[in-house]
Amino acid sequence: MLEKQTKFHKAAAELGAGYTGVTVAAQVTATGVTNANIDPLACKGVDPIITAFWGGRAELASSGEYANPNNHSVVVRVDFGRASFLFAGDLEDKGVADMLDQYSTNPGVFDADVYLVSHHGADQETTDQMLAAITPRIAILSMGTADSPDGFKYGHPRITTLDALQQPPAVVSNDLPGGPVTVLASPGKKSVFKPYELTKEIYGTGWGGTIVMQATSGGAYSVGNTPAR
Repeated sequence: MLEKQTKFHKAAAELGAGYTGVTVAAQVTATGVTNANIDPLACKGVDPIITAFWGGRAELASSGEYANPNNHSVVVRVDFGRASFLFAGDLEDKGVADMLDQYSTNPGVFDADVYLVSHHGADQETTDQMLAAITPRIAILSMGTADSPDGFKYGHPRITTLDALQQPPAVVSNDLPGGPVTVLASPGKKSVFKPYELTKEIYGTGWGGTIVMQATSGGAYSVGNTPAR
């Protein structure tokens, strides 16, 4: 993980680009971290705000569950006026728990309308505690199809994750426009995918291909051809 960061830093320097390695040690406040490298945008009108909340834990890089680079994922929030998005990378359960603990005095920093579900919808990463902090209106999963090698090998998305997104105590708040649909989800690794009924506004690249979402600065969202809401 650290070797990859070093190579990326060197490549960025050679291109004359800015680079910031986001580390947990840099989170000196309970509001995350941002600078001109993390948020290089300067748009007229409504300027998006990009904030990072999690990243490398160099002191734990080869220790226990932090030997897994997924737990060093950079977690990023984007605010566009009243619209908000949280991108959780591949963060797994240990990283999720530690991140929430780090921001326990200000869990509202994770409160976002749109949640890009952690780790392709893998098991145990999207916890009730995480969802309670995010309170998402819409959830999006980036994953392969059920018949793709990665989809079958890793079992993404898991039925347990979709249950967490749809069942109390913390759920995606928006109902799916047009009513329930049936998708495929996995009960585990290398297992046959099963039909699963979605009732909440949850989208996945493995179900419908590329997802195009538009947001207004007033906090209205549209996905594909659905009307803004």
